Amino acid sequence: MIDDPSYHDIIERLKAQAASASLIADKRLSGWWHDPESYLFPTAAPELISATESELGFALPPLLKAVYREVGNGGQLLAPGLLGLPGVYDTKDGRDMVSSSKAMASFLAWWEQFVVVCDRGCSMCSCIDCTDDDFSVYRWDGNKFDEQTAVDEPSDDIWELEANTFDEWIVEELRTFDSKLDSSVRTAAHQPYNRKRRWWQFW
Repeated sequence: MIDDPSYHDIIERLKAQAASASLIADKRLSGWWHDPESYLFPTAAPELISATESELGFALPPLLKAVYREVGNGGQLLAPGLLGLPGVYDTKDGRDMVSSSKAMASFLAWWEQFVVVCDRGCSMCSCIDCTDDDFSVYRWDGNKFDEQTAVDEPSDDIWELEANTFDEWIVEELRTFDSKLDSSVRTAAHQPYNRKRRWWQFW
């Protein structure tokens, strides 16, 4: 059950997107996601979400929890992927949302009540500020990280505001992903399927 009725349209768009993209993957029309078989993971039980919040020590955004409960516990829902709770969709080095967030906290003194929600590759990720009532989203750029200056406080070079709220962020990611999906369908008709290809080779 969706707690906030205003989330209904977003949840339904995510479900429809997952269904259409999974169908394309099944037909092997394109290989731009990491693995078509892991496009969407089963939904998360409320107990897992509660346990995750207890482990983190703070609450996750209501919309994010609704996505985990109603759509899937991570997967290629958004480009290049929504990190799941422990045991499901993770980054290429095996980190889920919790372990990725704890890894950041281990070397950044200012990292408090942030979570990594999306691994964008190339040392970049999207992170939610859970101290903010609107759950603003920032992009971390590890390529510009300077250990001498950025450990104690974030700099504009490595910590850029992506959206004022998580709700706005996920709507924009949906729009972008829909556009990429449409483009993939058009171009796939003119090229053979190659399972070894990765998403960055198509974008």
